[in-house]
Amino acid sequence: AHLSITEDAIRVVSAEAVDWSDACIGIHEPGQMCAQVITPGYSIIVDVDGQSYELHTNATGSVVGIVP
Repeated sequence: AHLSITEDAIRVVSAEAVDWSDACIGIHEPGQMCAQVITPGYSIIVDVDGQSYELHTNATGSVVGIVP
């Protein structure tokens, strides 16, 4: 939805299980507070029309962020 594309336009390049060092799943923004707890999740690289994006998630996928 963030990229305004359909699912079939996305190609997963890689997906790796990660233990993030905090609840911000490896994406830190100025002034943001993060619970200091190991958070299992995934680092996922996708390709959309030749453009790569790195996504971070928690283990259930209920929290997803695009790395700036």
